[in-house]
Amino acid sequence: MSLIFFLTIEMLLFVHNRKIIKNMDLKDQYSSVLKFNTTKVIAGKHQENGQN
Repeated sequence: MSLIFFLTIEMLLFVHNRKIIKNMDLKDQYSSVLKFNTTKVIAGKHQENGQN
């Protein structure tokens, strides 16, 4: 259930990021991707621990 939820959000963010990617320089792109990946890892760890 939660995997589908995460995949859906990831797809929506991907589509959204493609729209705004032209307006960002490379450094901003990299930092936003890094923040997103960190958030995903933290969310995944909370899920493994049974904390929703």
